[in-house]
Amino acid sequence: MNKGIMLVIGILLVASGAFLSLNQKEMSLNFDFNGDFELIPVGSEENFNMFLAKASSSSHYGRSYGVNDLAVTKSSMESRISLDGSVRYSETNVQVLGVDEADIVKTNGKLIFYSTQTPIWISSNWQTNTYLIDALPGETSKIIGNISKGGNLYLMDDTLLIIDYDKITSYNISNPNSPELKWSRELDGSYVDSRLIDGNLYLIVQEYSFNGPIIWNNIRLDYKDVYIPRIPSIMRPNFESTYIISSINAENGSIKDTVALVGSYSTTVYVSGENIYFAYSLNYDENKLMLRFISENGNRYFPKDITNKLNRIESNEDFGDEAKYVQITEILEKYLKTISSEERNNLMNKIEADYESFLKENLEDLEGTGIAKIELDTFKVTSGKVPGTLLNSFSMDEYNGNLRVATTIGNSWRFRDFQTNNIYVLDKDMKITGKLTGLEEGERIYSARFMGDTAYLVTFREIDPFFVIDLKDPKNPKVLGELKIPGYSTYLHPIGNNKIIGIGKDEQNRLKVSLFDVKDVSSPKEISKYSLNEYWSEALYNHHAFLWDSEKEVLVLPAGNHAFVLEVTENGIKMLKDEVHKDYGVLRAIYINDYLYTFSNYEIHVIDQKTWKTVNTINLPKYDYPYYPRPYEPIYQESVIDSEVVEKKVKLGENITITLEENPSTGYSWSYEVEDWSNINILTDTYVQNDNKEIVGSGGIHTWTFETLEKGIVTIKFDYYRPFEGIDSSISKKTYVINIE
Repeated sequence: MNKGIMLVIGILLVASGAFLSLNQKEMSLNFDFNGDFELIPVGSEENFNMFLAKASSSSHYGRSYGVNDLAVTKSSMESRISLDGSVRYSETNVQVLGVDEADIVKTNGKLIFYSTQTPIWISSNWQTNTYLIDALPGETSKIIGNISKGGNLYLMDDTLLIIDYDKITSYNISNPNSPELKWSRELDGSYVDSRLIDGNLYLIVQEYSFNGPIIWNNIRLDYKDVYIPRIPSIMRPNFESTYIISSINAENGSIKDTVALVGSYSTTVYVSGENIYFAYSLNYDENKLMLRFISENGNRYFPKDITNKLNRIESNEDFGDEAKYVQITEILEKYLKTISSEERNNLMNKIEADYESFLKENLEDLEGTGIAKIELDTFKVTSGKVPGTLLNSFSMDEYNGNLRVATTIGNSWRFRDFQTNNIYVLDKDMKITGKLTGLEEGERIYSARFMGDTAYLVTFREIDPFFVIDLKDPKNPKVLGELKIPGYSTYLHPIGNNKIIGIGKDEQNRLKVSLFDVKDVSSPKEISKYSLNEYWSEALYNHHAFLWDSEKEVLVLPAGNHAFVLEVTENGIKMLKDEVHKDYGVLRAIYINDYLYTFSNYEIHVIDQKTWKTVNTINLPKYDYPYYPRPYEPIYQESVIDSEVVEKKVKLGENITITLEENPSTGYSWSYEVEDWSNINILTDTYVQNDNKEIVGSGGIHTWTFETLEKGIVTIKFDYYRPFEGIDSSISKKTYVINIE
């Protein structure tokens, strides 16, 4: 079979037997479905077993490696004042008041509870510790207790909850010198996330399969409480896991409500004060869209008798996918043999060009996200769907009964040049009632934040457009203003008075703090910016690592083994303190009264906010777990460091593109230094994850593009190292000597 025949057949190919297309003939429940994604209760053991049989025949069954996002609406980092008004202290940076999020450090203004983190070279299931610290006065802060269990923490009056990899444990800490066990409960699955609302713990765990009956913590779920995805045949079944959502009384550990949802590793979870939202990434079958393209346009490429045959085959319900494929192959082979090589080549080029235009016009039919809504009071489940994919949990927000969702369409590398960004508004029944589409073609969303009637959106490819979007009329969202600046922000944090702090990267890939003024919504401004000589902070992708002290107008940003204390005002951004920990990366910061506490795995530093002097260092036991040498411990011998010098010549006006493999999941990343910026300027700095989701931590490709400004020789030095260990730990060096002629 020649190349031309294969290409046409590739366009017309119908996937064979990979669809989870369920109908009334196969199941007693009504699964005959031509609409979009929907979650439905399975109803009976017979229906569930039928679902399992269909799913097990899919190549997607049983693969799941997901770690999901969980978030809640609206920004909130509040200070709390004690009842007698004598103590002020920070709380976990959450997204809605009254909805607490688990974190590794908690305080009540008198005591600090801190769970150390297992170093990355030790098994994640190795035991860690939670330390109880007498916080005041800061000069004499000290450890007064130790629980030999660590993980995600909640603090509720005199109750401390610790959620580790396999169990929830509750302690009475009224006597912090001797915490008492209250109750414990096995997770019976992998911990995904949780929320604490009015004494109820909402817990999400994941089982990397789906089998019936579903029994969790000795509770057998009724099949009416087990929800499975119903999808049209244009979608591929990429559902591999069961997510169990439960409501637990935090005081005594009793389970109140439980539902189970069949999902995938790409699930994103968001929680408001009233509902939990599950977002399912839907895998569409492009081959079905190709078939629709030919059905609608075949008469432009083939004689009438050929298109009639193709249409009859496509519409024949007695033919399965494999039979259709065989018939279509035979018809096209015979036809293409009747035309000349020139005609075949012209035909293929025309079809390819037209199909690309068709895809661009129909991208909403190629990528989608299904969303399930679970009401917290009743655990009632409803569902809907939006085109495109989500960046993370900040892409969703509930307001006045509506769900607002920000998506990017065109995330596949094939469609990257005509990516587009959108906002959809869904009503209480999860139906789309309004939308704003086509934002910044060729770029993707890097951060989103919804605040009341307004959304703030950052997209990026070469520059950073910062959008202000009006959502007062949910049926007609509109862009109010736009600002284009170099670099990008991955986290946006409103601080009041029409100001927003952005955390991200500048045009040289360094950490950047921006202050945006959005008082004039039609003309947002970046009124101040500050770049740090660091390339990574946990706050880029974990809002718990971000600390804002509104009273003192101070931001604390952990980066490597530094805790950078920055004053952020309308007059600008300036550094007040660079607090350096000696052994390990800084993870968190909190404040109590006028003391700032910064936390690494082996030290807690206490800083007087009146003088910005370090007044105390609390040393934590260094290795409560056996220490094993890191398997990737760098060896500082020049002979074993991967070092390479590359010389290139380019013409003035041409761009310089450098591409290197990178795997951030190992902690390593590339940083670069340019000796003289007068000859070049950075255009793009992008990292693309490998498409193979079957391999956890598989890495990807990092690409930099520079424009040439003047003739001369430019040296660009790249180092591959873990930021918290410093550039001296570099295990690979690449030096590019560029001669611009």
